[in-house]
Amino acid sequence: MEKLKIKVIGAGSIGCHLSHAARTQDWNVSIYDRDQAAISRAQNLIFPNRYGSWDSGIKVIDSKQNQGEVFDVVFIGTPPNSHIEIAKNQIEQSPPKILVIEKPLSEPGLGDYAELRKIAAANDVRLLVGYNHRLTKSTVAAVEQLRFNPIGNPVTIRSLTRENWGGILAAHPWISGPEDTYLGYLAQGGGALFEHSHATNIFQYFAEIIGAGKISHVSCEMDIVERSGMRYDQITQLSVRTESGLLGLIVQDVVTKPSKKWLRIEGTQGFLEWDVKGNYDTVTLDNQENRTSSCIQFSKNRPDDFIPEMLHIKELIKSPNQESPIDIIKAIETTLVLNAAIESARTGTRISVSYNV
Repeated sequence: MEKLKIKVIGAGSIGCHLSHAARTQDWNVSIYDRDQAAISRAQNLIFPNRYGSWDSGIKVIDSKQNQGEVFDVVFIGTPPNSHIEIAKNQIEQSPPKILVIEKPLSEPGLGDYAELRKIAAANDVRLLVGYNHRLTKSTVAAVEQLRFNPIGNPVTIRSLTRENWGGILAAHPWISGPEDTYLGYLAQGGGALFEHSHATNIFQYFAEIIGAGKISHVSCEMDIVERSGMRYDQITQLSVRTESGLLGLIVQDVVTKPSKKWLRIEGTQGFLEWDVKGNYDTVTLDNQENRTSSCIQFSKNRPDDFIPEMLHIKELIKSPNQESPIDIIKAIETTLVLNAAIESARTGTRISVSYNV
């Protein structure tokens, strides 16, 4: 296979992670940002601090340089409220084989999902969204554990992504606070609900794996912060019911220190825990019926979180018709639940989730 040609739109934190991960595969990477200051930060601050030095193999391009240039894969790593429009423009100008939008898919609302999918289908572009926890070694191992070491009938799932603003801001030292970016504005795709939507997405993934179906109903409460022009949820709690009747809990916040990314499936014969930490992930399975237990640990660092995403894309290039855990339809389902959560918190009522989009 020839080296893939990769374009990364957005030279911020996520754009650098994606560029670096793509370069570990020896792919030809080009990065674009309309803000020259962002390019300078990537070259002189982010890359040296994270990976040792700027990778001179990454080509910096401007909008005029790459007009009409065809890439195999395009990554969009810009603020959420720009994702859909940039994706449509990119496909119309120069459609890649695969286009990957960073999570969350967009800001609250339905946006132009239908139009984007229509344009992508017309140009034979595969759409993915970067909920990459679905692809990590720990998640793959957890799925295998559930398949070969059953914990009985599932009773409930609890999923948490709880991380203080400080952890996010430490990775963005050029930002003084959430007010400087979309993070402090729920309407732009920030706040705990959208920024930490990995918790909702991974809940949906494991619910699917154990046969619990989609989330059908949401009851949500939010702790809203309004200051300095910002409006965001610092704590959001979702009580959800799935199509099978399983009752679950999803908690996302931007106040917890140290951070906690964790999911537990409780069954009639035991439990499975999936725990994501900075330097390692763990998967613990306990089958009380058979009196067996196991705990598998996976060493890693933050850049490693993006490598499985690149390996998955490599497989999709080889076999375009295979299913993907990060297909855009999965992200749309997550966004629909997030939208239902906002409506539930606003009205104080239980909301039914409709997937007819």
